[in-house]
Amino acid sequence: MGLFNLFSRKGEDEISKRLDKDRDLLKIRKHQANKKKQLELLPNTIKELRKIGVSKKDELKLEYFFIAFSKEEGEKLNQVLKNEYHYNIAPIQIVKNLFIVNGWSCKIKMETEIVENWLVKMCNLTLKYDCEFDGWGTTPKQEMAFSEN
Repeated sequence: MGLFNLFSRKGEDEISKRLDKDRDLLKIRKHQANKKKQLELLPNTIKELRKIGVSKKDELKLEYFFIAFSKEEGEKLNQVLKNEYHYNIAPIQIVKNLFIVNGWSCKIKMETEIVENWLVKMCNLTLKYDCEFDGWGTTPKQEMAFSEN
């Protein structure tokens, strides 16, 4: 490719395609690393829940946290969590130009495999929306946190 071709429209298109491909690859790698980290944290979280009396048979709502990189993507994610998952969503909070998406899931049985499957689903949402799954938590004293409808 000559110098003239590098600065032609075709050259710009090729550079743009390479950059898009690199961004997509980076997004996938970031997603994989975050999912791996979240899954590595899971056994210890389950262990801590067992210590405070949460059994495999217990069903708890899980609080989730995502960081969206635009308000629009955060709103789209919130709508999916509300309409497709039927989760209790909170208003998006803005912290240093990041958009915090959080809320509570439906009740989930606290078996490790079930929580792991839920965790993978949450992490996989980041591939569709411009966001990161930042983690989750719960409380065994949910009657204090929620009023059942």
